[in-house]
Amino acid sequence: DVVNPTVTSLTCSPDPVDQDNAIECNATVTDDVDISTVIANVTLPNGTVYDQNVENVGDNYNFTFTNTDQAGTFTVAWFANDSSNNINSTETNTFDVNDVTNPSVTNLIPVENSVYNITNLIEIAANVTDDVNIHTVLANVSYPNGTINQLTLSNATTHEFKFNTTFTAPALLGTYNVTFIANDTNNNLNTTEITNFTVNDVINPEVTFSTPLVGSSHSQSASVLITGTLTDNINVSFVYANITLPDNSYDHLTLVDQGSNVYGATFTNTSQIGSYLITIVANDTSNNIQNQTTRMLSILDSKEPIVTLVSPVND
Repeated sequence: DVVNPTVTSLTCSPDPVDQDNAIECNATVTDDVDISTVIANVTLPNGTVYDQNVENVGDNYNFTFTNTDQAGTFTVAWFANDSSNNINSTETNTFDVNDVTNPSVTNLIPVENSVYNITNLIEIAANVTDDVNIHTVLANVSYPNGTINQLTLSNATTHEFKFNTTFTAPALLGTYNVTFIANDTNNNLNTTEITNFTVNDVINPEVTFSTPLVGSSHSQSASVLITGTLTDNINVSFVYANITLPDNSYDHLTLVDQGSNVYGATFTNTSQIGSYLITIVANDTSNNIQNQTTRMLSILDSKEPIVTLVSPVND
């Protein structure tokens, strides 16, 4: 007997099979005398080879393969040996394992409940891996008012698995939720990873004195215009001037919005002669207070002396 066994009807079912599911492979093996041994091995997409225990019912030989965690094309090689040691080792078939594994998203940045100030630069990032290939990584940033800003994250040769971008904290206070969206080349999505951060306003208003001018002086009981230019990264709440009089008493003057960021009012309590210390206090809507802007005002004696002739006596 010099005739090799015949190996036909090679099939694997279901083909394709989803990851981590079993697949059954079959072949019909016949010989003109008698079959001695039938074996098979399966080569994985990464080159690893697994030998299989083959069973048969009559001419139908089969095995069940369960090592399907990898996605890709698997090759089955069949080997049939008859009782005369004639071998057929030429028959192969393939089956595919579908990628149904979602990308892994870890190490979210910013850390949950992080706090930033307006205009801060915030890194939005995550480590993203997949058993096949990553296609796209996005981050949906949900604002406190419900607006959603979608950001595209990217990696680099210096950080292959870290996908990131930079986000500037806007002038909208509150909590921002970040939802990461990772999509692989087989359209498997991971949308379950979420973090958040809070944007606060901790910047004091900026105050520039306009009037009175440095070194200026006014007459006793004169009306003095007190003005300042104010800016804030959110909104100014209220502005007033604290005035220390020469006798160390205090006066309080509310400064009114004059337009173009100028706040002012007229101060009339100038009956005392001497130096007045004016402090402009500005408070924004986040309760940040600027109270370090001061100016000195001099009030001079404007009354002429009264002269009374004592002698000689007028005849």
